[in-house]
Amino acid sequence: MDEWLLPMGLGCELPQPECKGLSLLSETMLNSRIFRKGKKPGQMEADYSEKVMIVLDVAGTLMRRVRWNQGHSLLTPDPHISVRLLSTENGLNRDVCIMSNHDLPAVDNCLSFVMWGESGFPNPPETIIDGLCYLEDPEGYEERLQREMEERAERRRAANEILNDHIERENAELEIQKEIDLGIYRMNQKGWRELMEEHEISDTPRERVPTALHEARSSLLAPPLTDI
Repeated sequence: MDEWLLPMGLGCELPQPECKGLSLLSETMLNSRIFRKGKKPGQMEADYSEKVMIVLDVAGTLMRRVRWNQGHSLLTPDPHISVRLLSTENGLNRDVCIMSNHDLPAVDNCLSFVMWGESGFPNPPETIIDGLCYLEDPEGYEERLQREMEERAERRRAANEILNDHIERENAELEIQKEIDLGIYRMNQKGWRELMEEHEISDTPRERVPTALHEARSSLLAPPLTDI
């Protein structure tokens, strides 16, 4: 089983942590109730349902980790398990992304996947469910993806409109406040008589800036009494 799981001498390239778990993975595969050798060396397959097979590419999963270990030290390990869904009804297939724990050896992650299958594939991840939807109805799946993409685009457009409106209101508020502050600054440069004349000839304000300046003049001309 070791030679089947690791064809073409891949076992010689495995780091020590991967080699330690390989025997246990091989033994588990040999005693598995549902997994069997796949169509190609390095792969194991099982019946996920009556119409769908699930293929675990052990060699591909380990190769990803080997390439990482041989790569640059700044690279992070690829935590994905190589899995494919195959429809026995229409011949379609779908690669799915199964995220695993990158702190564990890739062999251990493959073993966890096998044990999950032995338990009946409970609580499948979203990627598995998504792949099954594609196999059952590829046209409907593409239509759903298109619809979801359009809905996301519409939500982004609506969110951008709200954000832009908020920014415009903030900018307008800043401009108003700048105009008020400038008007008050100019008032403080004038004498009492000049302010009084300006106040007397001004009409009753209705807009925000004139109202704020009117109140500021009133405060300057008749400051509030304070206790002595």
